[in-house]
Amino acid sequence: MVECFADADNTCPLSSACRLKVALADAAQAFYASLDDITLESLVCDNHDLMRILQPVACGAQQTAVAS
Repeated sequence: MVECFADADNTCPLSSACRLKVALADAAQAFYASLDDITLESLVCDNHDLMRILQPVACGAQQTAVAS
């Protein structure tokens, strides 16, 4: 994403004073924390559109494209 994330090849002269790396790390942590309460069950159960897409096609049935 940005050079400062490459520890070995970081030649950015702003590294010692830049707060972007910390801000992006905090944002990433907040993103992952927001997923903590989400379960696979909550994403799949009662998701009728998903079940329709994943439903196996019966033998001999013609498959049709699903529009998004």
